[in-house]
Amino acid sequence: MKQTQTLVLILALALTFGLASCKKENNTSNPQAQATSDMMSTKCGRITTPPPVTYQPCGTPLVVDLIAGQHTDAGSVTVANDANNLYVTYTVTGNWRLSQLHLYAGDCAQIPVNNSGNPVPGQFPYATSFNNNNTRTYTFTIPLTRLGNCFCVAAHATLSNTCGSSETAWGAGTRFTTTTATHGSYSGGGNWATYFSACKQPCTTTCILNPQLLFNGENAWPNAATVVTVGGYNYTASGTSTIYYNDPANDAKNGLLLVATLKLYGNTISPPSNVTSAATIVENWLATLGQITDTSQFTAPSNVQTAISTLATWESSQYCP
Repeated sequence: MKQTQTLVLILALALTFGLASCKKENNTSNPQAQATSDMMSTKCGRITTPPPVTYQPCGTPLVVDLIAGQHTDAGSVTVANDANNLYVTYTVTGNWRLSQLHLYAGDCAQIPVNNSGNPVPGQFPYATSFNNNNTRTYTFTIPLTRLGNCFCVAAHATLSNTCGSSETAWGAGTRFTTTTATHGSYSGGGNWATYFSACKQPCTTTCILNPQLLFNGENAWPNAATVVTVGGYNYTASGTSTIYYNDPANDAKNGLLLVATLKLYGNTISPPSNVTSAATIVENWLATLGQITDTSQFTAPSNVQTAISTLATWESSQYCP
């Protein structure tokens, strides 16, 4: 009986180990599937992309590669500005994630460096870190009043990948140091940290026609537009003039014409970020109402009413004299 119990125990243990082995083999038989599983696991965290900072860039944004570990293109650094702020956006691609960022933007001669001429990211004026290790894009916002017309940008990042490994990354540009030296596998001129130059992009100053002129059905729309799309619906000059001139005045009508104004002027105006955000709120609400006509009557929720007020205040400040 004792021998029988021992035999049963041995068989049970063998079966248990066999099933565990099969399960492990099944999980690793597809490396791509396993990599995806690892990436989505609790340990690694789910890769997410937070909403970007909303703004209307002036001119043409500057985009440079974000180089990790000296040679790997891990994403990009974008430098843009509107009428009020500079926006520096780090964006990673593939399996890379942002762990820590340090940014300098300003006078080239004032970049914090050590006695060897290498940068000291810990002394850069703008920095942030991400405890969840899941962030793929981040934007620093810097008032333009702190910058000259042209300036230097040193964009440093610590990136993570595959559940634990990390790399240092810099926005591609000019090396800080040229003194011959050897650093690990790299030889020839201090460390490999880089910076690049950027300039404020001019914002075209275009005044806005008062709605009485823009939607009176007589004046041509800016940018030779004949149709404007708001909330997924198309509106013509004759259609908007009917909406404008016929009562009753209401949130839907006002919101439609305010958003239509921004869209008609497009890149020829540079509303601040709070105005573009307000336009998005209003347009999202309008999209739920269907095509607006001169008889449409809708009262907006309080947050949309606030957004409509923000749009109206800014646009009226831009009216042509």
